[in-house]
Amino acid sequence: MTVKKGLLVLAILAGLIYPFVSTQHYQLHQFSMVFAYVILLLGLNVLVGKSGQISMGHTAFYAIGAYTTTLMMTRLHTGFYITIVPSVALCFIAGILFGLPVQGLSFIYLMLATLALGVSIPQLLKRFSEFTGGVGGIVVPEPTIPSFIPVAMDVWMYLLCFIAMLFVLWITWNLMRGYIGRAMMAIRDNSVAAAAMGVNVAYYKTM
Repeated sequence: MTVKKGLLVLAILAGLIYPFVSTQHYQLHQFSMVFAYVILLLGLNVLVGKSGQISMGHTAFYAIGAYTTTLMMTRLHTGFYITIVPSVALCFIAGILFGLPVQGLSFIYLMLATLALGVSIPQLLKRFSEFTGGVGGIVVPEPTIPSFIPVAMDVWMYLLCFIAMLFVLWITWNLMRGYIGRAMMAIRDNSVAAAAMGVNVAYYKTM
């Protein structure tokens, strides 16, 4: 095992052990939020850093996923864990529907289009306040802890967010090292040259 891998394993183990030795419950909540934002930023890094696409409305998809989970839990009384797949699927569909008409735009025009998306989603949420709660939002019920895991809620949420972050990090790492990642970086560097080399520019920009 190399030094880097050893340090990575130690960092993961430290992250898993920390909630069981910490007495700062609010600090666990703060860490959970940090892990959630890391997941958000990983998606933004793939889009902007690796693909070279400008996005000013990335949080719109964050809101779509969050409200999908919230509405399924409060309106349909669906369990939290069951809502994860529909939320991810709806974000994916929303991204495709938005990406198809704007795939030919570049820089300032793409920036304006994504900015419009980021501005319009909050207004739509306010418009349908009877479902979304408007500016007041919605009180989300706490997810249930599996009966075979005897931990407190703040510890469970920390572990859930930490493991989810590790999973997304692993997916992102492998994605960027594979053909898809190389294609995205080729488009970022020179889309004309990438197309000449056989990369489907429209497909990867939409994805």
